[in-house]
Amino acid sequence: MAELAPIDASQVPVASAQPLRLEVFINGVSTHLVEPFTLSADHHLSAKPIDLEDTGIKVPGYQDPLTPIDLATLPHVTYQFDGPAQKIDFRLDDKDRLAHVYDAHAKGLAPVSPQADWGALINYSLFGTSTNQLGTFPRFSGINATLEARAFSPYGELNQTGIVGNTVFSRDTELRLDTTYIYSDPDRTLTGRAGDTISGGLTWTRPIRYGGLQVQRDFGLRSDLVTQPLPNLSGSAAVPSTVDVFVNNVKTYSQDVAAGPYSITNLPVVSGNGTAHVVVTDSTGRSTDTAVPFFAAPTLLAKGLTDFSADAGFARRNYGLLSADYDRRPLGSAIGRYGATQWLTRSRGTPRAALASQISDWAVSPELADGEHFQLP
Repeated sequence: MAELAPIDASQVPVASAQPLRLEVFINGVSTHLVEPFTLSADHHLSAKPIDLEDTGIKVPGYQDPLTPIDLATLPHVTYQFDGPAQKIDFRLDDKDRLAHVYDAHAKGLAPVSPQADWGALINYSLFGTSTNQLGTFPRFSGINATLEARAFSPYGELNQTGIVGNTVFSRDTELRLDTTYIYSDPDRTLTGRAGDTISGGLTWTRPIRYGGLQVQRDFGLRSDLVTQPLPNLSGSAAVPSTVDVFVNNVKTYSQDVAAGPYSITNLPVVSGNGTAHVVVTDSTGRSTDTAVPFFAAPTLLAKGLTDFSADAGFARRNYGLLSADYDRRPLGSAIGRYGATQWLTRSRGTPRAALASQISDWAVSPELADGEHFQLP
C-alpha cells in the first residue's frame, strides 16, 4: 500500500464545518496527544487555545480559552494536515512553544492529619550544688528543680513552667516563668497564644517577652511544605533526552525530557552557595555537562506564600527574677512577609517597613551543541 504524502487542508473537499480528532506532531515528533480540531467549509482549520496549549504551542492574545481560533492566525507557526492519517504536524521554533514543566519536589504520601487527645505530663530537671574546701567537709549550697506542666486536649494546650528550690541565701523559693495557652490549626498553618510568650519579628528585629495575645503563621505545623524559593532550570533538547542534576557532586535529580523546551522546578539544593552540574544525555548516548552556580536562602519565602505575626499585651520585666512583673503600658506589633516572586520577598512591619531580596548568582550559559542550551529565568 502506497504511503500518502501530507496534503494541505484546502485539498480536502468539505461541504460544511467538520469536527476532527487529530494526532498532534511538533517538528515531526509526536506529542502522543489527540486533540479536537474543526475544518471549516472554506478549508480553514481551527482549534481551542486551551487544546493548543495542552500540546505545548503558545497562543498569544486570545480572549477566551474555549473560543476556537484559526490556525492561520498563529504567528510564526506553520502546519501540514494529513487527512487520511488523521494527524497534523506543526512547525515552529522553541520560542513559540511552551516548556514541559517537571517538578523536582518529591511527591510522597499525603501528610497525616494530626489527632488531638486528652492528656497531661510533667517534665522536670534537678540541679544541686555543694562547695568543698581543702580539709573540710562538703557544704550544701542549694538544690533547684525546673518544672514544666502541660495539659493538652482537642481544644488546645496549657503550659506552665517554673522553678522551685532553695539556696544558702533563701529557703523554699518558688518562681513562675511562663503560663501560656496555645491553639494550633495545621490546615491553615496558624498558631494562637494567650499568656506569656515572645513577640514575633523579622531576622533583624529584636523580640521581647510579654504577656498578652499572639496570632502568627506557623509553617512548622506542616512538614510537607517547602517555604523557601528553590532554583528552576530551563533548557531545550533537540531530541528526547535524560537530564541528571548533580548538586555539589551529589546526584539529586534525574528526569527524562521530551524534545523541545523544558523547565525543571523546585530543585532540591542546600542552603547557601553551591554549584549544580546539569548532564544531558540524548538517545545516542552523547552527554553534555554544564556547571551552574546557585544561591539558596531558607529565610526567604517562595512565591505566593504569606508569613505574619500580630502581638498585643504588656511587656514582661525581670523575667527569671520575679514571677509577675509586667509594664503597665500596653504594646503592640505586627509584621508581614509575602513571597512576591521567586527572587523577591516583601516584608512589612511596625514601626518600620523593610524590603529583602535574594542574592542571585544564577548564570546563563552559552548555546550548546545540537541546539541544547540552559538558562535560568
